[in-house]
Amino acid sequence: MKPARIIILTGAKQSGKSTTLLQWSENKNVGGFLTLIASGKRMLFSLPEKIYSPFEAAESTEQTISVGRYHLLKSTFVQMNGHLINQSNNLFDYLIIDEIGPLELKGEGIYAGLTYLLYNASVPLLLVIREGLVQQVVDKFKLNNVEIISKEYLIRI
Repeated sequence: MKPARIIILTGAKQSGKSTTLLQWSENKNVGGFLTLIASGKRMLFSLPEKIYSPFEAAESTEQTISVGRYHLLKSTFVQMNGHLINQSNNLFDYLIIDEIGPLELKGEGIYAGLTYLLYNASVPLLLVIREGLVQQVVDKFKLNNVEIISKEYLIRI
């Protein structure tokens, strides 16, 4: 079974995609996760539970994956992958994945959870992908019939 619908929300880095999604999702039946900034650090915000989990570390260690200037906790990626797989057939209006980026293009990060969803989810997927990576993600995961939207269009959904 494949997702009923795949929507890609795109925009520049630090353009408010996640904040807009947080506001949009407040009164909706959604699962997945957002990556938000809280107290100056990247945090995982699980949906629908609305629970924050640490995601960014201060420095590179054996427990982190470095992406640019960010050092992200490997344990959080494990948590995210499990969360997505467990939610694949829940009756959500949307399953949000914020965000798909360079790690997933290399088969890392949330690659396992995303791949599982693309083949098994029965709910619409709302994927956040920054500008400049959309076509690479579409090609890598062989996505067909996707809707590509900006945050301004999100409120119409």
